[in-house]
Amino acid sequence: MSPAHHLLGYMSKTRRVNLAITAGSTPKGMYEYLTTLVKGKPWYDNCYFYNFDEIPFRGKEGEGVTITNLRNLFFTPAGIKEENIQKLTIDNYREHDQKTGA
Repeated sequence: MSPAHHLLGYMSKTRRVNLAITAGSTPKGMYEYLTTLVKGKPWYDNCYFYNFDEIPFRGKEGEGVTITNLRNLFFTPAGIKEENIQKLTIDNYREHDQKTGA
């Protein structure tokens, strides 16, 4: 089973699914593949995406490198709802575990 199919199987659970994902060249192909499978499919609304390795842009406020790249690679093309994107920031990193129910 490919990593994308393994992930898709996990995403298909009927309960809340929390996924910590990253950007970069390694997962790019998987995101391209997943985009066609999840876009417009409301049964994936139970999936919440967390970025876990955020890098702030030097001298800039707002979203960092990882979340910006994830939006470009996956979130925007796949139509992931904003409420399903849980952004890690320098201000909220201590609260991330509470969001996941951990």
